[in-house]
Amino acid sequence: MTRHRRDVGTVVVAVLLVGVSLALYVSVRASLALEYRTAEVEAWRARAMAAEATVRMLEDPHQHPRAAPVRSFSKKKEASAGVPAMYGEPRIVGLETCSAFRGAVKPHSRRWAPAGMFNCGTNTLLKLLRANCAFEGKGRHALWQAPWGKHNPVAWRGEHWAPQFRPPKWQPAVETIFPVMVVKDPLTWMKSMCRNPYEAHFKHTSRHRSQETCPSPVAETETTVRFQPTRPGHYESLAHLWGEWNAAYLNVSFPRLIVRFEDLLFDSERTVKLACECVGGTARAPFRQAEEATKDESAGHRGPVNDRDKALRLYADETERYAHYTANDLVFVRNALGPSGLLDLFHYGFDVELAPRSNRRRRRRRRLAEYNFSTVITSP
Repeated sequence: MTRHRRDVGTVVVAVLLVGVSLALYVSVRASLALEYRTAEVEAWRARAMAAEATVRMLEDPHQHPRAAPVRSFSKKKEASAGVPAMYGEPRIVGLETCSAFRGAVKPHSRRWAPAGMFNCGTNTLLKLLRANCAFEGKGRHALWQAPWGKHNPVAWRGEHWAPQFRPPKWQPAVETIFPVMVVKDPLTWMKSMCRNPYEAHFKHTSRHRSQETCPSPVAETETTVRFQPTRPGHYESLAHLWGEWNAAYLNVSFPRLIVRFEDLLFDSERTVKLACECVGGTARAPFRQAEEATKDESAGHRGPVNDRDKALRLYADETERYAHYTANDLVFVRNALGPSGLLDLFHYGFDVELAPRSNRRRRRRRRLAEYNFSTVITSP
């Protein structure tokens, strides 16, 4: 009997030890998970607050028709770079909605705000319009971003507010906000996301982590975007993210404008003038061109950015447009985006067969450059 009691006691002690160990393990795991989530939220908040630091500079509640001098702008009259032939004629969607907005909103209450996915040129749009578009009287006519968040899905309009618009701060009626959305060529946009992914997570293979091959293979770029720390979006691939996000703005029923990044870059004056007049402003003369990089780390941005000269060279090069993509990648992108009609609408179509040829041409140019460099180095 005594031995039986000792055995029972040993079992009870063992069960208790296992139970306590398990409870400690679960507690530690939960604590680590909480710390990880807290760190993620704090990191997200730090980036958001860094961006918020620019609001006072970019949003002057007493905006006057005459703009203050800005170092990064040039007033020199330049020959139009011309939109590259691969993008067809300039394309702006939504001009037919402008008069409805102006008719429904009184002049002093009209406000425009940039919107677009990461790496699409929303900062370029903001700087160009603020420098070249005047409004009558005082008032806050240009917002730093759409009140629902310039990178957030348009479905959040009216039910989510970016930090600078949350009570007790000033909160405009969404009907008085005219979003001007920037769309970018999906082939160049995906490579920009490779350089600066921001809150998008899609790098699942070693090729995705190399700047020489990303975003290939596109079919394996399943994407999660933390639009907010506790409100992520999930997409089959980067191409699907581009298609779904931009199609939502295309299909809204309220007034909005969609401009191409390529038109802002290569046909700046005409594009900005049309957007300015659309929202009820008057284009200033002479036109002031943004020459330097339009975003920096002080505004919550990370990674390399391009000034205008570099962007003009990069985005005019059709060989560079196809760089990093295989024929299989382009077939996947075409299948993902073709049904939406976005490729045709914005003249972003492409030739699948050009990908391997462009990559061969790019490799030849690189080898030639390396040969020329080595020749110079070794020359007496």
